[in-house]
Amino acid sequence: MAVAPSPTLRPASPSPQLLRPSPPPALTPPPPPRQVAASGQVAMQVLSVRREGGQVVLNVAMQNNSAETVRFLYSFLNVTDDTGRSINALTQGLPGELPPNSQVFQGTVRIPASSLAGSRSLSLSLADYPSRRHRVGVSGIPVPQ
Repeated sequence: MAVAPSPTLRPASPSPQLLRPSPPPALTPPPPPRQVAASGQVAMQVLSVRREGGQVVLNVAMQNNSAETVRFLYSFLNVTDDTGRSINALTQGLPGELPPNSQVFQGTVRIPASSLAGSRSLSLSLADYPSRRHRVGVSGIPVPQ
């Protein structure tokens, strides 16, 4: 049984295909965005979204391909829904520092499902701390029903 290599995270670059995705079939929910707008050489990726009990769980990967250490305070992670409402979330498993030219680090973002009533999609955004030179984020993450 062959195992597919894990994807390498790269900063997103605009392309006509990414800007105008074809609509998914009516009965199939759209897949979560794979590539994230990145700042320089720092990237975040949403690998999957699922319901787990009373929570919505996002599996997230981050990587730093720059030559400097990048620090994040996940308490500053900005989560909003498609109406612009701010949503509380708990981040687990992601390091506070991404070393230069680092491996891919994975963790989760957990959101109480009750706070997503009426939401169809989510957006994440995060800037490094304290310089705020590196910003990563993703939008259009479907909320599983």
